[in-house]
Amino acid sequence: MGTYSEATPNRPGTEQTLLLTFLLFTCLGCGTPMAVKRLSAEQVKAQLSYSASLKAYFDVISRFADAQVQASDFRIDRLTKDIEQEYKSAALGQVAAARDDNARLKVLNDLASKIDENQATAAGQKQRIADLVAKLKGKQAEMLEAYQNIASAQQKLDDYIQLQKADDVVMHELAGIVGVNRDKITQSTTDIANIANEIEKLFPAKGAASP
Repeated sequence: MGTYSEATPNRPGTEQTLLLTFLLFTCLGCGTPMAVKRLSAEQVKAQLSYSASLKAYFDVISRFADAQVQASDFRIDRLTKDIEQEYKSAALGQVAAARDDNARLKVLNDLASKIDENQATAAGQKQRIADLVAKLKGKQAEMLEAYQNIASAQQKLDDYIQLQKADDVVMHELAGIVGVNRDKITQSTTDIANIANEIEKLFPAKGAASP
């Protein structure tokens, strides 16, 4: 399930985005040469393009995750049945060797308890995987929203640059938006990587439960 390790694609450096944004801020009071206008317009285009690409990428990852959850559920169910069959085979031998009805009843009760425990473990595994995949999708949505917020702030900044206007209050507000969302992106990237690792560890290798 190594594909989950790629739950976030390579992304433009948010530190570089922030630096360029502040450089563009300072240029608002210096005549706004054409080179700055072009740089601003290109930055907006890059952010909007990456946001769209990120959304498409996360859509693919979400569909892949859903398919993996279904495959995992199927495999856990199959392996759970295999384990239960082993329990039943062992119980048949014990029943045949039992000395009386009480001994046979104990074997059957033990078998029922083992099957219940095995099924509860399997259900827990499936629910844990489903919960983590839902959490993964949530973090990806947070990351996408943060990029979209940065792109929106960049677009507003570009509007000021193209019109050669300066507004300290607005500039401070835009700088804050970029900074806060940069931190969200950094945290979401870390969270997504950690969740992906948890999912990989939970996927069954040999059995849904230990007999």
